[in-house]
Amino acid sequence: MCNWKKIGFLSIIIIILCTLSFIVINSICRNGKEVTKSNYLEKDAIINIAGYERDYDHFTLTDTDNHYVTLERDYEADGFDIITRYKPKSDLNVHIWYMDYAGNVYYESDDVWKSGVSVFSIKDLAPYISLVSISIDSDFDAYLAVSYNYVNSFSYKFVALVFAIILLVLIVLYKLKKLDKPLFLVERVVLRVKTVMAKGYKNVICIFLLLLVALALSWICESLNILSNNYKTIFLFWAGLIVLYTTLFFKNVRNDVAKYTTFLIIVIGVLYSVLEPPCTGVSWDDETHFSRSIQLSHLFDNKRYLVNEISYNYYQRVALDKYSYKEEDSNNVSDLLNDVYREQYYTIVNNENNISRIVYFPSAVGIFISRGLELPFIISFIIGKIFSVLFYAALIYYAIKKLKYGKVVISLIAFIPTNMFLASNYSYDTWLTAWTILGLSYVFYEMHNKDKYISKRSMIIIPIAFCLAAMAKQIYCFMAIMAIFLSKDKFENKKRKWGYRLSIVFAMVLPFVLMYLQRFASMSSGDARGGTGVNSPGQIEYISNHLSDFFRTLFEFLRVYLNPIECHRQGNPYLDNFAYNGVMGVYWIVLLIIVAAALLCHGDEKKSFPVWYRLGIIAMYIGIGAICAVALYIDFTPVGADYIAGCQGRYIIPMLFPLIYVLSRIPRKTVVADKIGEVNISKILICAICFIDLFCIWKGCVSAY
Repeated sequence: MCNWKKIGFLSIIIIILCTLSFIVINSICRNGKEVTKSNYLEKDAIINIAGYERDYDHFTLTDTDNHYVTLERDYEADGFDIITRYKPKSDLNVHIWYMDYAGNVYYESDDVWKSGVSVFSIKDLAPYISLVSISIDSDFDAYLAVSYNYVNSFSYKFVALVFAIILLVLIVLYKLKKLDKPLFLVERVVLRVKTVMAKGYKNVICIFLLLLVALALSWICESLNILSNNYKTIFLFWAGLIVLYTTLFFKNVRNDVAKYTTFLIIVIGVLYSVLEPPCTGVSWDDETHFSRSIQLSHLFDNKRYLVNEISYNYYQRVALDKYSYKEEDSNNVSDLLNDVYREQYYTIVNNENNISRIVYFPSAVGIFISRGLELPFIISFIIGKIFSVLFYAALIYYAIKKLKYGKVVISLIAFIPTNMFLASNYSYDTWLTAWTILGLSYVFYEMHNKDKYISKRSMIIIPIAFCLAAMAKQIYCFMAIMAIFLSKDKFENKKRKWGYRLSIVFAMVLPFVLMYLQRFASMSSGDARGGTGVNSPGQIEYISNHLSDFFRTLFEFLRVYLNPIECHRQGNPYLDNFAYNGVMGVYWIVLLIIVAAALLCHGDEKKSFPVWYRLGIIAMYIGIGAICAVALYIDFTPVGADYIAGCQGRYIIPMLFPLIYVLSRIPRKTVVADKIGEVNISKILICAICFIDLFCIWKGCVSAY
């Protein structure tokens, strides 16, 4: 490798490291406005009001001669802003009185609240001013009053110093010839990118040309009064065209089930992330998951931005009234959140991060990077979801690559509409499902290869995967039992056999010890969302005194819950459930596709799964369902109830892959797959379920826009 080529690759390393350093520094040390007091006007921020009729944060002028609204301001703050959810449609003339708590007016001024601006700033306040009265000669909206101090924590000198240190260290390492491996890695990556671009540039061009076709299709549909022509329908058509193009023409991808699945997961997942309403209240408890992702993204600075609190306050309205689904509402929410985020209001808090928050790591990284790049709030919100999709796609890719037979089963499980919906929202379900599938794919690979010793990689990845999966919800630690029973012939000696088995036990116990016991220690009355009759200690006492009644209740619940047909009939489906968007009505089609794929692509070279293991998988399926039911009965159901509340169908989704895969492995000839080709069957069924996913996002979100 010549010196000039080395210098070129070294320059790439310098650019990458400096860019990452800037993002990290800017994300942690940003100039902003530290909030000293914030009050919602629809609640307690108003000291006095005259001449207006108030409806929450809307003020209707009733007295043209005497009208004002008096607000409290923190006298120690540098600035005072009033924020509205609905931007003024025309300029508003504002008369302002500056007073102390006694009502003494020190001075007055006139200002203009510009049309199309969410934030009205009152600047250069004297330190003795505690109350501010505003008078506007028309109706107006005001949502939040904020007092703040300016904080300048970003230093370009510090950034320059970091860049200089990076440059100096790399030059020294280069001179000492300690960068040969990194430079070689960069060279390989550059060559790989060149190769991919040389082979795939035509496909990239075609995919972007499909956007023009999508524009035309959307316009035609609007002309025929079928669909409205907007960016959501255009993106929906574009995604559908990409799925078809990939299936028919993208040779480098379509003939590899792992690449094909991963590429389409990214396409569908990014589409979902963009088309769903730009706020919480869309998926189950996403307001909590988003809040925790935000907290993790602030691991190094302990900030809490005001925009996140405002976004959180929308979730009930979005979930119950589908607010922000329509175009006007969506634009109002997006404009408000972007405008408030642009002002950089924040407070310093003690963000409660613990080891369990690792399940939000993908989303937190996306939010952290977006903040460092100073992207608008809505873009940051979407990127947080996209990083969850990318994480999901990556683990599914490696799981499919590892599995020896029946790869399409993983693909179709990954494309279950509910799974795609969860992956494109703030949730820990994606973390749980993806790690579980990855761990099981390594287990099943080793079971298929009876004549080979277990690899070191498998001995490391299997326990780590199950341990990380259980961090999301500790009751799933028992799924690791499926990994224990590898044949003794898979190990070179007893030391490796017992080392492996102890690592699985440790993977089961660790998350339980770290999280679940802590939860029991702090448990008082259970989950308040279950109602006033919920009391966890009381429920445990009831169970111990009425075992027969409890087991009767549990049996009746599991009889329905574990039967996918009966579960759907009873209104608790888990294949096409889009949370607050409702059930999409494609349950039977999705179930048929998954079962058909498992049965058509069932072949194994040998009988990999003995009868006792198949029975064990069924027992595990029942056991996980029972554990979920018992946990919800204790924590979410009123004491002594003859039913189990809150046990959603999605809780059993992590067990679908091992159940369907193991029970469908039949060591017989695959007649249909041999004639048609397993890859062709996979493409047809994956393409079909992708279009079902597109239908679901249209029905759940796009149709309401």
